[in-house]
Amino acid sequence: MLRVPGPRLPVLRPAPPVLYIIEDCLSSPRVPSLEVLNLGNGVTDEHLATLPHSDRITSLSLEDAERTDAGLEYLLRLPHLRELNLSQTPMTAKGLETISSLRELRTLILGTARTTPKEIENGLACLSRLSKLQALDLRYVSLAGMDMGRMDIPTLRKLNVDTDRDRKEIRQVKERNPHLDPVTTRRITTRADAIRDSAFWSYDYLSNELEVKSDLRP
Repeated sequence: MLRVPGPRLPVLRPAPPVLYIIEDCLSSPRVPSLEVLNLGNGVTDEHLATLPHSDRITSLSLEDAERTDAGLEYLLRLPHLRELNLSQTPMTAKGLETISSLRELRTLILGTARTTPKEIENGLACLSRLSKLQALDLRYVSLAGMDMGRMDIPTLRKLNVDTDRDRKEIRQVKERNPHLDPVTTRRITTRADAIRDSAFWSYDYLSNELEVKSDLRP
C-alpha cells in the first residue's frame, strides 16, 4: 500500500504481500521526495536488505517488525534519519550500538530487551553518541539494576519510561541529563506513526490511481 498525504510529506507504507518491491517503490518517479517510511508487521531482515541508500528519508517506523540486529545494519543506508520507531521488536546491546551510528537521530523509540540488564546498560550507554537526540522512549525497557548514569545525552529533552518501576534508575538519568523535561508517560511518536492509521490517501495498485483525500503539513 502506498500512501502520500499531501505534496510536502510523501509516505511509503507497503502492505506485507508486496514488500519485495520496496526498492522499486522508492525509486519510482511517483514518490520523488519520499521522506517518511512506515514498515511494520511482517517486515524481516530480507525486506530491509532492499532499502536503497537515501538522503531523503528522515522518518522510519519498524514497529512490530520481525527483524534482527543484522537488519538494523541496513538502516545505516539512511544517514539523515531523524526519527526511528523500533517498538515491539527485540533489542540487544549490539543493536543499540548500531543505532548509535545514526548521528542525525532526534527521536528514538526502543523495543523490548532480549538480553541481560548489563548488556542493555552497555547498549544504552552507546546512545550517548547521539549528539542530536531529543526524545527517547524506553517504556518497553526494564531499567532495573542498571547504572543509568552512563547514559549522557545533553540534547535529550523528553524521556518516556514506565514510572511505576525503575524509580532509582530514572533519578540517575535525570541527574545526568539536567536539561531533561519532566519524565513523561505520554507516548512519543514519529511522523510515520502519526499518520499510520489515518486516511489521508489511498492507492490502487490495479488501476495505478492515487487519491489524495487531505493534506498534512509536517
